[in-house]
Amino acid sequence: MYGCISSAKYTMTMDIYTDIASQDANTNQIKKTWILQLAKVPVYANSIKVEGTRTTESGKAFQDRYDESEMITVATQIHLTKRHRFTNIRTPLGDPVWIEEKTGDPTMYEVVSIDPVISPFGSILEYTIKGRRVKMQ
Repeated sequence: MYGCISSAKYTMTMDIYTDIASQDANTNQIKKTWILQLAKVPVYANSIKVEGTRTTESGKAFQDRYDESEMITVATQIHLTKRHRFTNIRTPLGDPVWIEEKTGDPTMYEVVSIDPVISPFGSILEYTIKGRRVKMQ
């Protein structure tokens, strides 16, 4: 798809959203609206193991403080920023990988960090994105 043999590892797809900020004329409150920017972007994703004690029933971790966040890492050739969110991560067969238990909708993640992977020749091969589950799904 991208003309590089290393892109063969991107067996999953995801959708990328970006925000548009608007201001209410009466209250001056800033409102963010999330719109689909790119659909079915080739990626490879996996979950991040959290240090600390994890209960088997809820998946909640206890470290120095209580932590209920879910983290994943995504490798892609698309450069994201912290203004992006991503969701709808699917297998090659189109099955959703991470979904919400209560609604059954695909889990939405916010970008926490962006790490470029540099080739020995100085070009960017891919970006490793760390994402955290958005609290308000």
